[in-house]
Amino acid sequence: MHQRLREFKARARRGAIPGKDERGVLAIELIGFVAVTLMVLTLALQGVFFAQTYSAAQEAARNGARALSAQENYHRAATDSLPSWAQVVSITPSTGGEARVEVTVRVPLGLPGITSERVTVTRDAVFPMGN
Repeated sequence: MHQRLREFKARARRGAIPGKDERGVLAIELIGFVAVTLMVLTLALQGVFFAQTYSAAQEAARNGARALSAQENYHRAATDSLPSWAQVVSITPSTGGEARVEVTVRVPLGLPGITSERVTVTRDAVFPMGN
């Protein structure tokens, strides 16, 4: 009996008994869970920014092409339809029987206002030329 007690105490000192040496494990697991959750939320937010930028660029191109087909100021029509946080890279018109406007906008990275030159959305729209 005493031999078993000594063996049990020796194993407890070495950490061989479950539950004996698990202090702090929950805190480490919580830190890992919070980090993974924050990464997933950041990626989801980035997806929302991309979708919003895509939609805004398409609407700006459509409004610009509509204005160009009516021989109005296409640049102003396109920029007026973009949200204030959208950073325009270019608004390019072309005519040749139809009014075409191409709009390129930077996608926000994480927060509106923080962008990269490499992450952009380009959309175009075509309208028939007005008389």
